[in-house]
Amino acid sequence: MDTSEDFQDKYFLAMKEELFSYLEKYSLIPHTIYVGGGNPGCVLPLLNKLFSLLKEVFNLQAVQEITIECNPVNVDEHFISLLKDNFISRVSLGVQSFSEKTLSEINRTRQTVDIVENALNLLDKAGVDISLDLINGLPFADYKTEIEYLDKYLKCYKKLNHVSFYDLTIDENSYFALHKERFAFPNEDEILQYEQAFENVMKTNNFMKYEISNWMRNGKKSHHNLAYWNYENYLGIGAAAHSKIENLRIENNPNILAYIAGDDFSDTYTLTEKEILEEILLMGFRTIYGISADVLKSKCKTSENFAALISFLTERKVLDVTEKDKIVLNERGRMFLDSILVELFELLDSF
Repeated sequence: MDTSEDFQDKYFLAMKEELFSYLEKYSLIPHTIYVGGGNPGCVLPLLNKLFSLLKEVFNLQAVQEITIECNPVNVDEHFISLLKDNFISRVSLGVQSFSEKTLSEINRTRQTVDIVENALNLLDKAGVDISLDLINGLPFADYKTEIEYLDKYLKCYKKLNHVSFYDLTIDENSYFALHKERFAFPNEDEILQYEQAFENVMKTNNFMKYEISNWMRNGKKSHHNLAYWNYENYLGIGAAAHSKIENLRIENNPNILAYIAGDDFSDTYTLTEKEILEEILLMGFRTIYGISADVLKSKCKTSENFAALISFLTERKVLDVTEKDKIVLNERGRMFLDSILVELFELLDSF
């Protein structure tokens, strides 16, 4: 990937052009801002330009939450200055694993335990909210080592109040898929052991699981991600960015050269009423907060359809009966969400 100053300038100008194209169409007042899609912390000059632009356009001090993704190796005093100068309140730290053998196999040779601790020290001292991203199922994983370090850091850093814990997914043409034979992936029992040990250490450290893959302490949920799960509108800028504006889905070209050139800038798709209902169910049932009963009633079109949906959930004993104004799945329902949705979407065909 070209990271030259000239290339960064071209990418910045393309993002600026895209942002202003939306400003001409919509009245944008962001409640949250999220800078991610990998490791934006590795290009500080570009980030400084981006936030200078955002400060010109928006009142960043009024934004509820500004998050930036970053790998631990890129957290230094310059990065901390960027956070302070631009009202960035939250950092999502892409640790993935604490095992150096695993990190080596996934091409993170520069990331060590010392590097992670340095990043956590700097962020904690700066008073920035910290979220850790961890992955279950990585090759050569040693869950005992993972849990040991996780427990240590949760006890040590007061600003570390959020953890995302994802299962590894292997895309068909990814490096992992094409070279499976060289990696020692954990088996199902080992993956389950890590998951159970992870849940235990999170509960011991006063964390609550508020979404299928996300845990929080002291109320420090991800407000930005919660907007996705609540099916609110969002706008994405940059190559491969996605947006949802009412019933429109917008997907930007993932090829950064094509994005800069303005070729096939984005694809826009109009969602059907059924697709909107499916997405509301898919996203809303992921959290402990569920979906507004009034919203579901309106999207189901008829009271008979809404009653059929509730009956479906009740019969399978996955509905949290303590909620009245919200339709919320219980813990078992969220655990088996994928299989529930398959059946539920078949039911929607009859609506």
